[in-house]
Amino acid sequence: MNQRIASPALLSTLFAMAITSCLAMPRVAQAQACTPDFDLVASPNAEAHNRLDGVAVIADDDVWAVGSSFAQQFTVPYHALIEHWDGVRWTIVSAPSPPVSSELRGVSAVATDDVWTVGSNIPQTGFVPPQPLIEHWDGSQWTIVPSPNANGHSFLNAVAALAADDVWAVGESGPAAVFMHWDGTEWTVVPSPADAGRRFAIAALASDNIWASGASRFDDMHVFTHWDGTSWTTVPNPPLGDGAVDFFGISAAAPDDIWSVGDARFSQCDDTCMDFEFAEVEHWDGSGWQRVVGPPTISGYSGLQNVTAQAAQRIWVTGHSDGTIVALWDGTRWINAPSIDGGNGGGFFSLAPTPSGDVWAVGTISAGSQRRTLTARYFCR
Repeated sequence: MNQRIASPALLSTLFAMAITSCLAMPRVAQAQACTPDFDLVASPNAEAHNRLDGVAVIADDDVWAVGSSFAQQFTVPYHALIEHWDGVRWTIVSAPSPPVSSELRGVSAVATDDVWTVGSNIPQTGFVPPQPLIEHWDGSQWTIVPSPNANGHSFLNAVAALAADDVWAVGESGPAAVFMHWDGTEWTVVPSPADAGRRFAIAALASDNIWASGASRFDDMHVFTHWDGTSWTTVPNPPLGDGAVDFFGISAAAPDDIWSVGDARFSQCDDTCMDFEFAEVEHWDGSGWQRVVGPPTISGYSGLQNVTAQAAQRIWVTGHSDGTIVALWDGTRWINAPSIDGGNGGGFFSLAPTPSGDVWAVGTISAGSQRRTLTARYFCR
């Protein structure tokens, strides 16, 4: 994505926003005190380089994580990677990985025998546009489910499964949003608003109340879209200023308590250019989106990747700022968990709460010249 050059005045404004708490904060009753902490949990690797991009919890002993593995970093072919937690250990589960290159980015479950994962596939060598990859778990095996390819070049980033005959996936085709729906028989492309940019995340409260977040296509005012049971529409958000703004995660505690996180990136150029990135957090209170203060960060290059809402007083986010960020909103303030050094490009990319109250985090971590899967369970002390 092209980055616009920020003015010195804008730079000063953004720094001020990053270090003050003048933005709106949701007002809810304070929860029981929590000191967030974590346990690292070993997880297997399929090749030299591995990453997990999505996680879904069905039960404490039934958790799925998806991503990709590859022999050489930033070089195809990539191979779809699926892992399962049985309450004792993570194991790699055999799954279709169509040639030439395939990745999985999101996962969601209706039941233990009804799980969906989505991503992308490049079917041939050479300059070939990506196509969606959708796989389904029926309790015994993963299989590829045929899907349309919007505009002849699209891929999917996230999925939300409401019922066996009501599953949504979101993604992108060039700069535009892609919405797909499963009705129990087939996947179809659902019309997208013209001003909706790429969509990275989805949160489904009901069949007629679904939110998706991502990038704005023409300005900074349409990073959110809503499904009311009939059509998708963009919903205005507060002005976000110059730079490239993306919202990578969205999660709902209630219809009037929805959170979305991402980052804003821009360059400041005088004699030389410097890149900056700041975390972005927005909250929906039932009537509008508000920009709110995010967790404390310690660098000028910080962003958020995902959010999961356990309850109004239990909002977890993850991202990066000189190490991993995993932070908890307790209804009054953000509390950071201890940081992990994931290395360049490492960290957590997805979160999911468990019935027992813990939160799974999955991603990747640098280990020498390789990238290994990163899995951790967060909890309150």
